[in-house]
Amino acid sequence: MAVDKLVDSTQLDAGLTSVANAIRTKGGTSADLAFPAGFVSAVNAIPTGGGVDVDDLARHAIPQGAIEFNSVKVIPRYQFDSCVNIVSVNSSTVEEIREYAFFNCQGLEDINLPNLTVLRNTSAANTNTAGYFFQNCYKLKKIHFPKLLNMYGNYAFENCGTRTDAGMIVVLPKIVNLGVRAFRQCKCSDIDLGEDLSRILTDTFYNGTYGNLILRGQNVVPVATIDAISGCKDVYVPAALIESYKAATNWSTKYAAGTLTFHAIEGSQYEHYYADGTPIT
Repeated sequence: MAVDKLVDSTQLDAGLTSVANAIRTKGGTSADLAFPAGFVSAVNAIPTGGGVDVDDLARHAIPQGAIEFNSVKVIPRYQFDSCVNIVSVNSSTVEEIREYAFFNCQGLEDINLPNLTVLRNTSAANTNTAGYFFQNCYKLKKIHFPKLLNMYGNYAFENCGTRTDAGMIVVLPKIVNLGVRAFRQCKCSDIDLGEDLSRILTDTFYNGTYGNLILRGQNVVPVATIDAISGCKDVYVPAALIESYKAATNWSTKYAAGTLTFHAIEGSQYEHYYADGTPIT
């Protein structure tokens, strides 16, 4: 006949109380503890949300590896500034990122924010104010923000992807406004900017290594200065627009110099993939 194992309830209570005290501190409750109800109450007092506590964020006490948010909508300014131990970030709820939020996260490789719509400065909706949202994320491999519309702030991804083998894959199918110097000094393999991009601003693709730039809109995308596309070499556009691109301001200068080649999207590997139908390896 089976016999239940006897347990020293005094020792058990002391152990659980210690755990409960630690959890209670995290949750910010001062409720009295009485085993077992106090333990349950302390656990229930912890705010719901992601796997990273707000106090941890303030102290930069971020665990090594992946972090995930389950309720946060806005990542505040400087929130992960120089948190070099973050490898990946995932959230289905984040809609907005403020300036310097992931600045200098040198270990960050992957970030998945399917509902992100804007990168912006807290004080303005301006493409040339302080941004630096992901600047110096040297190991970042892919930027896939399927709903991102606007970057209000400069240097958004400067120096990203420079410590990867092939460079970043950038897929922004809904982007309308890129910030000034958005991909300055980056290393990119493919950059797919969808159909809605309004303009390429100063130094967007300056002094970096850029593979294939894909522009899917049915009108020529204006370029602010020649430096904005100085690093571009192969540009994929709708076949019907190739001659217009060759004659357009700043595009024409690089084309005439023989440093830029236009290709038709139709018939290329980009006709059916990315922006965002995804694969392509």
